[in-house]
This record gives sequence, structure tokens and C-alpha cells, in this order.
Amino acid sequence: IGGATGTQALVEAEGHLIDAAAEAGVPRYVKVSGVDAAPDAPARIQRWHGELERHLRASGVPSTVLRPGFFMQNFLGLSPAIRAGALPLPTGQARAALIDARDIAD
Repeated sequence: IGGATGTQALVEAEGHLIDAAAEAGVPRYVKVSGVDAAPDAPARIQRWHGELERHLRASGVPSTVLRPGFFMQNFLGLSPAIRAGALPLPTGQARAALIDARDIAD
């Protein structure tokens, strides 16, 4: 389903994918979730990912859940600011969970 990320369609589409993985006996399912994902989270996207994580656990499929806070590829869109000497992120001195999308498959 194109454009499912960030919509309720994500839950339906990925729920079907999890079910198909369980039926096929997939040896490991890697779910890219989100920071603070939980079925009772305050934000919709966090709730949706939380529902999917719960569905994945209930499926019995061996899994790894990644909860990145930021993809390294997002820095490409910030390149003008970075070239100017600024990194416009609201993190202060906090740590951030950064991941390169190419590493997810590994």
C-alpha cells in the first residue's frame, strides 16, 4: 500500500504482512517501529506502531523491533543548514537513536 506510513492504513497493511510471515514460517521479522511506540501512547503514529508491535508479539514470529528516532538519510534534507554550520534538531544535549536505512536489512 503506497503511502501507508503515517496513516491508519499502516496498521492494516503491516498486520496482514505479519500474518503472512507467521503463515509462511518466516525465521525472523524485523519491524521498523517508532520511539515511544505503545498502544496507549499520546500520538497516533506511536499508538499504531504499538498496536503492530503487540500484533507481532502475539503472532509468535521471532522478531527484532527497531525504534529509531531519526534516519541518517534525513540529514540530506538538512544539508544546506549543515553547510552553514547549524544542525537544526531539537535535541539539545540529549542522545538520539539514529539509524541508516541501509543498515536495517543487515
